[in-house]
Amino acid sequence: AERDIERSFLRRAILGCRRLLLWTLRRADIDRSRVVYLGASQGGDFGLYLAGLDSGLTALFAGVPGAGDYGGFKVGRHPPMLENLDILEYFDLVHFAARIRIPAMITVGFIDDCCFPSSIYPVYQALRGEKIMLNMPACGHGGSPEYARFSNAWVRWKLEK
Repeated sequence: AERDIERSFLRRAILGCRRLLLWTLRRADIDRSRVVYLGASQGGDFGLYLAGLDSGLTALFAGVPGAGDYGGFKVGRHPPMLENLDILEYFDLVHFAARIRIPAMITVGFIDDCCFPSSIYPVYQALRGEKIMLNMPACGHGGSPEYARFSNAWVRWKLEK
């Protein structure tokens, strides 16, 4: 499995995004004290990957990240994900979240059938810094305008600090 992990698309994509972020942070016109990531779904996943790899972010918003708790189906937390599980577990966001100490906001849609709430809460619990969970009881994967306003306000607040 080690060789498969080294060749996996996800690994190359994560490391490529990290290289791009680090390149951007070397620019003279970037204020490194205010680098806030905003992404949702797989974009939220990538923010957590980057923050877990200590890529220079100062705060993180990850809306409905779905790449957490891959093995949770073994104890009935969500439907099974059997294909490539040995590789996917390597990229489980819980491992990355345990390294994150920057402020983070995570969202979860209670009726999301794509990124299950049961896969998001373990990621949130693993975070080590200031953290906020934005629970969206009536939302699926897309969220709502009300939650978008709240999360955008949080990101602006982090940029102004």
